[in-house]
Amino acid sequence: MVPSRRAEALLAQASDDFRHGRFADALVTAESVCRTFRGQAAPAVLRAKVLEACRPTMAPRAWTAAWARDPLNADLQDAMLAAWLKTDGQRRVAEQGMTFLPGRSKAGTEATLLDMLTRAGLRKAGACWRDGKAIEIRCFCLDGNSARMRVVVATEASREVHEVPEGAHLRIEPSNTSGVYSIAFENGPLLQGSPISFDEPASIPQPGAIEPGVDVIVPVYRNAQGVKACLRSLLDSLPHNRTPARVIVVNDASPEPALVLWLESLAAAGHIELLHNEFNLGFIESVNRALRHGRRDALMLNSDTLVHGNWIDRLHAALGSAPDVASVMPWSNNAEIGSLAPRQVETHCSEEDLAVIDSAAARLHAAGETADMQVPTTIGFAMLMRRKVLDGIGGLDGAAMTRGYLEEVDWCLRARAAGFRHMLATGVFVVHEGSASFGPEKQLRVRQNQAVISARYPHYNDEYIGFLRTDPLGEPRRKLLHAIAAAGATWPGTRDAVKPRIDPRAALKSEYRRIAVWDLDAGGGKEAEVLALARRLASESEDAKTRLLVFGFASEALRHTGVVDVIPPAGNREEVLPDHVLASLAGCDGPA
Repeated sequence: MVPSRRAEALLAQASDDFRHGRFADALVTAESVCRTFRGQAAPAVLRAKVLEACRPTMAPRAWTAAWARDPLNADLQDAMLAAWLKTDGQRRVAEQGMTFLPGRSKAGTEATLLDMLTRAGLRKAGACWRDGKAIEIRCFCLDGNSARMRVVVATEASREVHEVPEGAHLRIEPSNTSGVYSIAFENGPLLQGSPISFDEPASIPQPGAIEPGVDVIVPVYRNAQGVKACLRSLLDSLPHNRTPARVIVVNDASPEPALVLWLESLAAAGHIELLHNEFNLGFIESVNRALRHGRRDALMLNSDTLVHGNWIDRLHAALGSAPDVASVMPWSNNAEIGSLAPRQVETHCSEEDLAVIDSAAARLHAAGETADMQVPTTIGFAMLMRRKVLDGIGGLDGAAMTRGYLEEVDWCLRARAAGFRHMLATGVFVVHEGSASFGPEKQLRVRQNQAVISARYPHYNDEYIGFLRTDPLGEPRRKLLHAIAAAGATWPGTRDAVKPRIDPRAALKSEYRRIAVWDLDAGGGKEAEVLALARRLASESEDAKTRLLVFGFASEALRHTGVVDVIPPAGNREEVLPDHVLASLAGCDGPA
């Protein structure tokens, strides 16, 4: 059967089971389809409804996972927020709900969202968005006060105050349709959706000759501990590099005064150049501001990274290896296309392991054991960009790409259209913790910016998937992992596996008795035994009431016995129901 047809049939059966109160059967099927088709929202919605009906404490996490599969869906946004409200998640509702407000206000579907924001304790809310060359604003009083609200629209050079009637649209057509605009309540917080950029990417280039060396650009907002570790690591590395390097830190209107004071002390001591944003610009426009500040090659560096040794020299050598190389990135523990280890490993990497891993990468590259590899695009956590290319195509697109995520992909694809390439420097490793800088915004921003990438570059997603499938980085990755193991690094280490323990008291209502089968590999020796057991169960009667709950992978022969439910491994990013929990809810017999 075609996989999509099988999924439709399974979901239809699961929905029928749910309607008739066979919760275990519905949950097993929904979970199976969830893990098989990770991008579909429908099975995740059914899973959430089952848990909401019979295990309500698990429902918020399930609704969050369903929303993450379709984050622009207003119904899923509301369902997730409603689940959080039932479990005293008012603060989370206020934070996440506000990120939905611009899109919902623009579409006119904000009524139910505003009701939940009110229940979360907010007294007022405001949203803004760009419409062509105009700014649209909507403000809402949530405490019953229908008075007009005052909103400040500001740039670095101007400041205007506007009155906005409650719930009404205010459309502003700036006389200067360039620059970045901050929109905030007077003496209050920014409106959701601020800042709004009208700058086109081509506005980045500045006059003057290109200077030798590298500007390392580090935007900073919060997370003082992580920022301090990053900058100390960066500053400690500078004496080991021959490439002239200047550290430009952009304080993006940080809400942490102690962090700002520490940055100012570094600037006063001459260790960094510090740029203060008068209002929060977001990652993209903070980087663009720093790009306009210099004439060197530019190295974007996230504030949750750690670096080692002469890493700048090695990245710069990779950039200079050919005139058509536009950008370079290193290996990392957490860098999507540039990740060194599989997803199932522990991502945290210590400073001690960083030194071992980076040194091993440098040795292999210097010995000619590994070579820099061409990649479709580089990743912005540590991305060195050639100034000549910045002059030609501009900087990051803050007008179309919302605040952050995938902005570097857009830049790389513009550079490729201009005839340039991108490389992974296999002789460099940088630790990237992958901090939650965007917090509740992330899923929404990724989906919004993915839509821009898909519209501009319709073939890129297939190219990216094809690159991952063929894995041309596999051989240099294998060599480096072998060298790391030989050097005695503790990373990468596998995550501690949870020993499956079935709790029979957790079982939900079911038509079947189930037997759990753990860690099955299709085609392995164990499968022959499981297949024999499944055939015996299927032959016992036409109306068999015993089924196998198989965790892992199964062949078509095993599936065709008709008495097997297959639960593929859960992805690291979404494990609503750990295997042992699902086995318990499904009523599997005895200890695992």
